[in-house]
Parts: sequence; C-alpha cells; structure tokens
Amino acid sequence: MENWLFRAAMPYCVIIENGKIIVQNRKYRNLFEGYFKLPLSTKIYERILNDIAYGFDEQFSIDGGKFWLFDDSTIPLTPRDMDKKLLAQYYIRLTALLDLCDGVSYTDNNTLLGMDPEKDELNAQIREKEAQIKDLHEIIKQLSQK
Repeated sequence: MENWLFRAAMPYCVIIENGKIIVQNRKYRNLFEGYFKLPLSTKIYERILNDIAYGFDEQFSIDGGKFWLFDDSTIPLTPRDMDKKLLAQYYIRLTALLDLCDGVSYTDNNTLLGMDPEKDELNAQIREKEAQIKDLHEIIKQLSQK
C-alpha cells in the first residue's frame, strides 16, 4: 500500500509570504491558506525553527519563506516499513503547526474551508480530525516522558 493518502491529505510544505500562510500537501497543492502577520515575532520564528520545521529554505526569516514538515524519502511504501518514531516526530511538528495556526483567519481560497453549506459536514469532519490529532499528540507526549 502506497501512502498516497498521507501525501495527499497531510501538510508537507508551509509558505509564509505577503501576509499569508499557505499549507500544502506533498504535491504542493494548497490545503489551507490564511492571513498571517509579517514580520514574524522572534518568538514565533524560533518556534517554527525549533518545533515545526523539519527543513527550511535559505531565505526563511522573520519576513517569511518556506519550510517543510517531513522528508518524503523517509515515508515508506508499505505499512510493514512504517517508522513509528518518524511518524511520532511528524505528529509533534504537525501539532505545533496547528497551535501556530490557531485563530488564524482563512482566506476565500480554501476549497476545504469554504462557506458552502454543502461543505459544512466536511468542515465538521476536519475539525474532528484536528481534535483527534491533538489527542494523539498528547498521548505521544505522555509516552515519550516515560
């Protein structure tokens, strides 16, 4: 089983530019676009470098730039090869990204978060998945402390 769903649905690349934060999947398709204050505060900039970014481009600074959440070459093709340690590290970075984006208002360019009534059920499912990811993060945090 290839991890096409992981690559299609999970955040991979984050771009902060022109007062926006854009979260993209592995195919560099937008998953989320929201308004973000630039320049970044030193606290937020350090949080991204220390807790969220797996890697970042050379121009990444308080004025924005691009960073990634995982190295795609480490995502295995079969569940048997799944590296739980790498996945746990990814979920910690993802949780930190969710915390960073908490309260960020989204733009009208979000296909998943649009105000279309037909998408209300999907929006509820997305919020439920976000809550599950946060719960997973808490479990991973507790396990890593043991």
